[in-house]
Amino acid sequence: VEDIKEDSQWIESEEIKPESVTLNKKLNTSLIKCGDYSIKYVTNEEVLNILKNRSSTNNLLLNAEHSHSDLITAVYEGGLKVWECTYDLLNFINDNDIDLSNKKVLDLGCGVGIIGIFSCLKGTTTFFQDYNSEVINQVTIPNILLNNIELDKCAFYCGDWKSFLDLLRPTFVNE
Repeated sequence: VEDIKEDSQWIESEEIKPESVTLNKKLNTSLIKCGDYSIKYVTNEEVLNILKNRSSTNNLLLNAEHSHSDLITAVYEGGLKVWECTYDLLNFINDNDIDLSNKKVLDLGCGVGIIGIFSCLKGTTTFFQDYNSEVINQVTIPNILLNNIELDKCAFYCGDWKSFLDLLRPTFVNE
């Protein structure tokens, strides 16, 4: 386990507005089926190809991915892949027929966003959070669009968890 350096410069949390994200209809996608639901998502390889063709601001994500590292403290937190536990949680929610309608869900460390997408399809308002804004813009939001989910049922955030808590707290304290 890598020691967290006290002088690490964590990314301050901020809300991301999805209006500037467009969906390329020619993206390579994959599919996860869970019960009556089919969830489309952009493949990891496709995202890497997109990032390679973008400006140098994405080099940190590409470097992490090319070094086969899931976690680089204060740089990259593994958002370009579907984690194995995602399937376990999907099956648990589905197999136990958990009613999510009209609930609020936080997909913390959402990455590809499979759990949040599944929650949206089951009637939630979902807050998607990932450390890197590139993950939200290049993966999470396109996956929301691929699944025809209304963007007004979603909110998107990037940055570290401590500042995210401070940012989101007013949303829940006032209710």
